[in-house]
Amino acid sequence: MLATQVDKLLQLSLWDNEGLNLDLRPVDLHEIINSLSNRLRVLIEENQANLQFDLNLNETILNGDFNHLSNSFCNLIENSIKYANKQYNYKKKTEEC
Repeated sequence: MLATQVDKLLQLSLWDNEGLNLDLRPVDLHEIINSLSNRLRVLIEENQANLQFDLNLNETILNGDFNHLSNSFCNLIENSIKYANKQYNYKKKTEEC
């Protein structure tokens, strides 16, 4: 967890100095979402939170920067857990538009 925070700080300082540099490649949105439970395992356990994802997209590949997308989703869920009451139930769904 500390390594992740250090990486985020380093990325922010790079953005300030060099601007945002994205590595755009095909990434699987569901792969990113599914990895979140493992990345946030300690926080989930400490807060007795529950994460549920209902992933229903047929097309899950998009052009994006895997690390930036992953960190963005992670930050959103991490903040939801941190600032919610204990035993937070987080359920999100993906579906076709």
